[in-house]
Amino acid sequence: MDNVEMTFEEIKANQGDFLRKYAVFDLFESCGIKWNDLIEIGDDYEQKCYGEGRENKQYRGEYFDIIQRHITKIASFDNVHSYRFRIKKTASLLAKIIRKAAERQECYDANNYYKKITDLLGLRILYVFKDDYLSVHEQIMSEYSSQLSENIVIKLKKGDDKEMYSQLVNKHSNVSVDENKMYRSIHYTIYADKNNIDKNPKVEIQTRTIFEEGWSEINHKLIYKRGVLDHEINRISDVLSSMVGACDTIGSLMLKINDLEKSHGERVSTTGDNTVTENDDNVVKLLRDFLLSP
Repeated sequence: MDNVEMTFEEIKANQGDFLRKYAVFDLFESCGIKWNDLIEIGDDYEQKCYGEGRENKQYRGEYFDIIQRHITKIASFDNVHSYRFRIKKTASLLAKIIRKAAERQECYDANNYYKKITDLLGLRILYVFKDDYLSVHEQIMSEYSSQLSENIVIKLKKGDDKEMYSQLVNKHSNVSVDENKMYRSIHYTIYADKNNIDKNPKVEIQTRTIFEEGWSEINHKLIYKRGVLDHEINRISDVLSSMVGACDTIGSLMLKINDLEKSHGERVSTTGDNTVTENDDNVVKLLRDFLLSP
């Protein structure tokens, strides 16, 4: 599958091309959805995404308004370095509906697809230090705890340190850890409007470090979007992911050293060219613990 998404107009005119391009040709036969029903879903979704900007594919619809409303809230959170938003492409949505319908034998139509597909609207919150996750989490919960539609999921690579997330896991009963992922992030799924659940989509919020986001972008463009298995690129991606994890750990170490200096202050004495501070023992311990950690 190439990287260029089919437009809705192309999908309507080329059913076979769409089904083959998104590798759902055989699944469509068994999913139980009629082609006209799928087109009706696409038409409803396009209207809600683009509204008056439909002809030139400019986001002006109600779904764009929803995502902007949540961005306004999240932009004010402490320790947020930056954020991104995504509105799912129509072609990706229709292909996902076919897969889900075939897998679960569920009915999807224009009146329920936005309730069943939880990632139509996506927000990604990025922070600098891995340790910032807790502060960002607490602000998300303060703003959205009453809107959570699913459990919070901490997605880690196998071998990652789960202990650092113990405060979150121990505090909330609706938190699970998934160690079988290729990427690292924390996922929250919320109702877009807690006062009008049935008529609004859900919003998926992901939080991760800026290092992890860099790796994710590379992986998405060179592996996920290509839709092919390339063992060499996958192996290199795994190496890069491990390096990203190490970079996050080093960043956390630098933050701890900085916090030690701030909390205790430096008492400097100089003998010749050698400068010694009262924090040296603490810094040495942090470095030793880091270098000896698995």
